[in-house]
Amino acid sequence: MSKKPKADAALSNKAVDALYGIAEEIYEELDGGQIPKMKIPLRTKANIRFDSKHAVWKYGSLMGVRSAKKLKGALMLLRTMHVLEFIRDMIRDSKSSTLREMYYISEGWDIAKFHAQEESNLLAEDLEVITQLLREDFKLRPEESGASVIGNLTLEEITRNGDRKRINCRDDVGDAGYTIPYNVEKEKVKLVESDAKFILAIETGGMFDRLVENGFDEDAKCVLVHLKGQPSRSTRRLLKRLNEELKLPVATFSVDANERVLFLENGVLKPTTIGPFVDRLMKLHGTIRYSEPIEHEKTSVAHLDVRVPAIGPDGLFVENALVSSVIRHEAPVEMFEIQAAYGFAARVTGAHSVMVLGDFRFVPRSVLDLRPGDLIVAAMGLPRGERLHEIDVLSLLRETPIWTELRTDIRIGSRRLPLPEALAKGHTDFRIYGNHSDVPLSRRLAISRPLAKLLGYFAAEGSSGKYGITLSFGAHEPDVVEDALRSIHDVFPNVHVTRSEPHPYEVQLRFGGILFHQLFDAMGCGQGAHSKAVPWPVFGMDREDQIAYLRAYIRGDGHARRRSTGSEITMATVSRNLASDLLALCAQLGLNAAIQRRKSTPSELAPERDNKFSAHTVYDICLRGELTQLREFRDMLEENSDEGAHPQQRINGKYLAIPREIITDDLRRIIRRFNQGKGVGQFGDIYWGCKRITYPVLARFLNNVPEGKSERLDFLRRLVEQRIAVLPVRRIVKIPATTKYVYDLEVPGIQTFLGGMGPVCLHNTDGDPWSFRIHASVAYGAIKTAHISEYLATPTAEFVGITASDILNYNLPTDALTPRDIGALNAEMTDPRFNDEFWRTEIQAMLQINKKAEQQALAKYGLDYVTDTYLPEKLGPLGLM
Repeated sequence: MSKKPKADAALSNKAVDALYGIAEEIYEELDGGQIPKMKIPLRTKANIRFDSKHAVWKYGSLMGVRSAKKLKGALMLLRTMHVLEFIRDMIRDSKSSTLREMYYISEGWDIAKFHAQEESNLLAEDLEVITQLLREDFKLRPEESGASVIGNLTLEEITRNGDRKRINCRDDVGDAGYTIPYNVEKEKVKLVESDAKFILAIETGGMFDRLVENGFDEDAKCVLVHLKGQPSRSTRRLLKRLNEELKLPVATFSVDANERVLFLENGVLKPTTIGPFVDRLMKLHGTIRYSEPIEHEKTSVAHLDVRVPAIGPDGLFVENALVSSVIRHEAPVEMFEIQAAYGFAARVTGAHSVMVLGDFRFVPRSVLDLRPGDLIVAAMGLPRGERLHEIDVLSLLRETPIWTELRTDIRIGSRRLPLPEALAKGHTDFRIYGNHSDVPLSRRLAISRPLAKLLGYFAAEGSSGKYGITLSFGAHEPDVVEDALRSIHDVFPNVHVTRSEPHPYEVQLRFGGILFHQLFDAMGCGQGAHSKAVPWPVFGMDREDQIAYLRAYIRGDGHARRRSTGSEITMATVSRNLASDLLALCAQLGLNAAIQRRKSTPSELAPERDNKFSAHTVYDICLRGELTQLREFRDMLEENSDEGAHPQQRINGKYLAIPREIITDDLRRIIRRFNQGKGVGQFGDIYWGCKRITYPVLARFLNNVPEGKSERLDFLRRLVEQRIAVLPVRRIVKIPATTKYVYDLEVPGIQTFLGGMGPVCLHNTDGDPWSFRIHASVAYGAIKTAHISEYLATPTAEFVGITASDILNYNLPTDALTPRDIGALNAEMTDPRFNDEFWRTEIQAMLQINKKAEQQALAKYGLDYVTDTYLPEKLGPLGLM
């Protein structure tokens, strides 16, 4: 049997007594025939003030009453009784619960259950306010990843069996340090001793690791605390205890090369493999090499007008954000693949960030901090861009190795005039021939239905090489062969097509030569099965031609089948690039597509392995929902329909859906108010029992809510209208680096771009306003925890992070401030926590220069600069070094 410390038992009894006191007051009012009520301080901005004397937030004297006079109040009191009983049972049984678990446990409380986790969180805070105890005293703990500590600090922590274990946070821990538990009170964690001179609290993991690797904790005799962004309550409490009990001052310091990224060229969406794209730009325009820690190369491309689609933190889709720079650095040994629902994925380094759904905003989160269940952002609706009418063949061939060998149909005597010479003489009207070829190409290739089908057949069954283009079909599909043959002659009227049957089961069509091989390669078609992609002209075609491309692909290397359980279309490929592009094309068409992976079965080209499969991964792009998004493929489904099967919807609405707990009670009330009498049904009834609310359902109700009534509903409206998906992370897999370099883009202002297999919203590569706020929460507390600010805050904490003055004095690399950054800085100008000359001067300076910098920007001067120069210069005047 586990032992329980006496101090813990005494505190538990105090908590139980406090809860019984609440219950007794309500019981006495009921017993006396009165309507029960509960008084608590109002938790509104009007009742929260900044106590300048103690430098913390505090509640004022205004009180609110929770009364059972109305149904809502009665339900809240009923929930309170259930929570009191739940906490009592946990204390009695020596158990604990997360706030999330309490929310789900309420499912068994019948009408008293919580409708959103925010309700249960607020009630836990109410109990803290009323009893002047902490939720940890009630055995309630948050679901938060603990921050970590490294340094010569010795403490004693109670183990699970009740024993005290002595731990030194430098000698008894690994590289990750000592993980701060959710409960750091004296009865749980005893601070024994430390020879440190001060505590340095660090916002980011990268800087924390740099200081640890450089041995800064030993050299400067300090304790390093990794805040992990906005610090948790337990982290802030530990900092305060270290500050008060040990008298320690506190200072705060605030993509794989083969991945596809979406660019815009002349208004046309163009999926591109990021590595070769950046390499080509760097070769043409040169690079500037920057110092460690990552020894990276950077090329400014702002003058080239490189554009990308992007998604902003506020949920706004930006169709053509400007790329200012491209970046390349050596790949780490280990990479990560983020795998989300429905097969969406991205391969990135551990330090790279993806955008995730926060509190009605999209926020960046590094892969190392990402967890299964986090909702990453993906674009399931892409812009159509400019309509493409023709392809300039000359421009495409200019970058090919056969450019100097090309000839024209302009003759000088018996010889054809070389293409470069024809252009130099001012000729514009001619056809193009390859060397030793009699098959001409027009200067311009018209965008047409036959071209779309031909490109679709190539993606499914084609290959290209120096002998031209080869399409391979099954001998059992003569109608497909004839359709492909017609498409070839419609696009290239003068080309000769050789038809052969190398096997009884195979029919091959071969045409062109090296000229056609280079043309198809320049369009981005790829050459073999593993290098294929959707050619970029397809993204500039109209909808009907894009559907023709998909139909040709399905007939070549896919299947369409209607079953009794529903209809499905599948397109198979072994090319990751092609799979990524097909998802992007479906997003441009407004089709909800998923992707599944499987190992290919063995063949002569792909021999069997020990696991009975070949080494190749097959990607299946799947479309479902015949009555909605498969209308243009109905004839193909009719041809392959099971007996007795009928068209059904069968579309997985979770592709575009949000977790239902996002719609809190106040949002639900707004939705209901504006939908009364509109004939759209009761909002709560629509998704009762469902974990997620689909976008079509949400749109039906949001259409009747005027814009501006709620910023949060407007945010959701933008997601629905722009088909921006939030997909749960399934797993994060470590993978080896496949190339020498990894790459990044700088997108000023919006700071995101779309890439990976999805496309997933990636964040580009901090003095910024958010590091200021993190320091403020450590020093002065936060509004949300005003009732315990004195308990958590460390007002004597000093800020030694990056400021606007540092950006100028140290000549640091910067990013432009985003609109959200500017809004935060303006808000800080009126925040009483920043009401002194230092903060006002720095905030105004940052607004004036319109720049921000991250901590790692100090690496411009080398790996050791932050520990050898920057921190000593900042901490010296404070008497800490």
